[in-house]
Amino acid sequence: MSPIVELARSLDGMGMSSARERYLGLVGDGEIPQRARELATLSGCALVVRGMWRALGLQHPILRAPYRTGRAVADLVEIARGAEALLEARDGLPALHGGDVVLVGGPGYGGPEHVWTVLDATGQDYPERGTHLIWGLDGGQKDELGVQCVRRRMHEIAGVPPVDDGRRVRWVIDFGAVWRRWAPGVD
Repeated sequence: MSPIVELARSLDGMGMSSARERYLGLVGDGEIPQRARELATLSGCALVVRGMWRALGLQHPILRAPYRTGRAVADLVEIARGAEALLEARDGLPALHGGDVVLVGGPGYGGPEHVWTVLDATGQDYPERGTHLIWGLDGGQKDELGVQCVRRRMHEIAGVPPVDDGRRVRWVIDFGAVWRRWAPGVD
């Protein structure tokens, strides 16, 4: 199992109610404590991805700088573009691999913007061609107390252009390409 998938699997169920300090450390790493607590009130989908990438030691300047409010998804896209890792999903879903990040929704794309990390991509073209049952790790979820948490979820993606839970898939970030470009020790 790859380090990103291993890390992602370890986060399932973590959140402000169940593992407050660990969650704050993930979404607010490098921030002052007050700022980390503020970040924990925001939708955490892209903040969780950002936190995982930081925890793995990716060396992009955006990840080393304090978080700029409202830029979580845009930051992931910028990092991916710098690694030539941003794959459009207009004509179908690109091949997925564990650790890749799927970006759905946004203005004109069927609903609120959301990102999630691929845990298991063995369900591509299953149960039929053009339908994909993919296990993902989703930040930005709410627990029974209504606060931020991270959950493992099954995503059913189908159609051209591909749709996940009523929202169009906009991009897939190839984590392998991100790693090759921004891993520790890469200049």
